[in-house]
Amino acid sequence: MTDRAEPVEFSFEPSTLAMFDAFYLAYPELRPRMAALLGVSVAGTAAGTLLAVAGADPVFWLGSFLVTVLALGVLGWWALSRCRGSVFAAGPGTARTDDQGLLVRPTDAKPTLLPWSALRGWVASDRLVVLLPGGRTRRPLHVIPTDVFDDEADAETFRDLLRWHLGQPARS
Repeated sequence: MTDRAEPVEFSFEPSTLAMFDAFYLAYPELRPRMAALLGVSVAGTAAGTLLAVAGADPVFWLGSFLVTVLALGVLGWWALSRCRGSVFAAGPGTARTDDQGLLVRPTDAKPTLLPWSALRGWVASDRLVVLLPGGRTRRPLHVIPTDVFDDEADAETFRDLLRWHLGQPARS
């Protein structure tokens, strides 16, 4: 890490799958609930398939598939609602970092400054960086896929900048 954080600029495109990953990464305390919803969806699919193959009344196997859809719907809504309102979810655009924060310029919206003071930390995986908002609501999650950087050096410079302003990444 250098003595001074260097500015970084990158282009981004929002990704629904990245938002699901971010939800899992940012909230380790909720993972048992996430696993329960996934378990219910797998069990509903298995039960529905077995009942359909066994020739059961359609009400029973369709009901099992409905449970699957509801469980996955709840999980999807839960994950996406945590990212709603993020400046990175507004659409494709560019972002530039400096000592003030991240200046995010979506192509279809006005530029927004996300100051460092609005963030309480960050967490990262090999596929994404999640900026954790401050405040009681802990929303929205700001999701940045690591493939937005041109090369590994740019990604490491960005992580250095995050360490400079927000400290070490939170444990996931």
